[in-house]
Amino acid sequence: MTKRSLSASESGIIKARKAFARKGWTQEYLAAEVEVSTRQPIWKFFSGRPVERHIFIDICFKLDLDWQEIAGFPPEASDTIADINGGEPHHQDLLSHPQISAPLTPPPSDLEALVQEMRDRLRVPLNLEYRNLTQLDTSQPVTVDDTYIPLQVLEQISSQRWLEVTDLQPTPIPNDRAASRLNLNPTYQNRIPALQLIGGDLTPNPTATPLRLMLLGKPGAGKTTFLQYLTLQCLRGDLCPTHIPLLLPIRDWVAAAQKNGDFDLINYISQKFKHLQITTDQITTILHSGRAFLLLDGLDEVSPSHISEIGQEIHVFSETYYQNPLVITCRLAADQYRFRGFTYVELADFDGDQIAAFVSKWFGAACKGNPETARHLAAQFMEKLDLPENAPMRELAGTPILLTLMVSVFFTKADFPKKRSKLYEAGLDILLSRWDEARGIQRHYSYRNLSLSHKIQLLSQIAAATLPLGSYFFEQNQIEAIIADYLAALSDIGNLENSRQESAAVLKAIEVQHGLLVERAKGIYSFSHLSFQEYFTARNIVQWPDSQMQREAIQELAAWLGDSRWREVFLLTAEMLRNADPLLQAMKLEIDTIAASSEFLQEFLAGLAAKCQGGSAAK
Repeated sequence: MTKRSLSASESGIIKARKAFARKGWTQEYLAAEVEVSTRQPIWKFFSGRPVERHIFIDICFKLDLDWQEIAGFPPEASDTIADINGGEPHHQDLLSHPQISAPLTPPPSDLEALVQEMRDRLRVPLNLEYRNLTQLDTSQPVTVDDTYIPLQVLEQISSQRWLEVTDLQPTPIPNDRAASRLNLNPTYQNRIPALQLIGGDLTPNPTATPLRLMLLGKPGAGKTTFLQYLTLQCLRGDLCPTHIPLLLPIRDWVAAAQKNGDFDLINYISQKFKHLQITTDQITTILHSGRAFLLLDGLDEVSPSHISEIGQEIHVFSETYYQNPLVITCRLAADQYRFRGFTYVELADFDGDQIAAFVSKWFGAACKGNPETARHLAAQFMEKLDLPENAPMRELAGTPILLTLMVSVFFTKADFPKKRSKLYEAGLDILLSRWDEARGIQRHYSYRNLSLSHKIQLLSQIAAATLPLGSYFFEQNQIEAIIADYLAALSDIGNLENSRQESAAVLKAIEVQHGLLVERAKGIYSFSHLSFQEYFTARNIVQWPDSQMQREAIQELAAWLGDSRWREVFLLTAEMLRNADPLLQAMKLEIDTIAASSEFLQEFLAGLAAKCQGGSAAK
């Protein structure tokens, strides 16, 4: 007697996967529900392969589905075949019926030939699509090969550490201007080469744990560039040569899903590569065989209204096609949807060696055909960056997107701007708006519809409220209180209670969208760079429209004249003021006050004056 079995149609698979996602189950859990010893029948069910009839029906029942609809039986055909077989349709009869969908084509005997054929078809178009980087202030295209530097990741996500403020903020070294600057991005955590997590051989192995990696990072940290690099290396055969790289910007997937009303990932992949004559069956075969290297870029770019649906689709996809390596990128603080079985890592800032390597490669690309000039400019850049007075700028160089800005500015005149505030303004312009705009990204996180000027004012108030307290790191409730006060002051009715409720969402939006405030440990925040905290503090003084209030702010600043930690704030304020005379006068009065109150200084100045008079008389 022929063994009876059923298989899901293509439309049935889509319905079943959506129902499975709504349940939120794993394949192991569903296997237990239908009382089978392994998840193999579950995998076969979701991949359209024949499954024993009673198991097929049980699976559909557990998922609240009509098994005949999932099998793709037209009602009249189902009834007819059931009648012929005494109420039990035979699988072989169903296959022969012209109106009934047959199971998906099984993998071809020559899988390697299919993999090679698809790699050949994708090599040129994917290389053209992903070899160039997004550039803001460069007229010539820059490729991944031109500037890519191997990235490193931190062993532990910073925001998941249980630390106190005192653990993060040690006492600065006195009388050392460069050393006394606190590094808000310490390198004491162990760092691992990012490629080490990927590995070179991802050949499907039933006994091995498949690659599941969530790569988190600040804006401009190099997440997308890393996926582009992996794609190009895979196409060249230098990485995962037996796989087909599929780099998919998640925002494009969502846009297509909104247009078509279909969030199914396989359907999106099929449509994306349809023009290359790659069929859905071929894609499905590759996925069943574990030969796709799936790279999903920008989970943070999904609107809150779609994140649950996208998250469930990724979850079901990774469970169904579990043999395929999968890497997802996301900004820090935007990873609310947690995926089971994934390793979460955080991209580390560039260290000194990475900065030097990037600078060398960037100038080499900018001075193509003139390597001597490139080496000279790179050496000049590093020499000036290492000067003690440029320590604030050196902090910014750890962020790839800001380092790119710095080298492009330096390239113009072989020097940094005389006014450091101009460089900071350009960097903030990138983080606050231009970086997302250049890539066509619209953020959807709650931000109270604040204008750009209001965002700058808010960040300035946060900086001005924390720096005088010596607070480089601050508790979440402290910063939320500052945000709430600002929002209440903006509101027509000044509803402080509503502002307090909204402040947490605004804090999260600042971190996700701009990366200017960063959660360094659980519930403990800081500015991304001390340089930006100093800049915003100075800007808070300069931006007062009322001259009297500005004079008062200047006098308050002058009171910090004897504290070396305020050196940059004084310099930045003097740069940005239209007329720095009031600041210089306030500093002079403060110096006189300090001198008048110090017996040591009085004696020193008296002795100095006597020597000067003696020297003058001798002449």
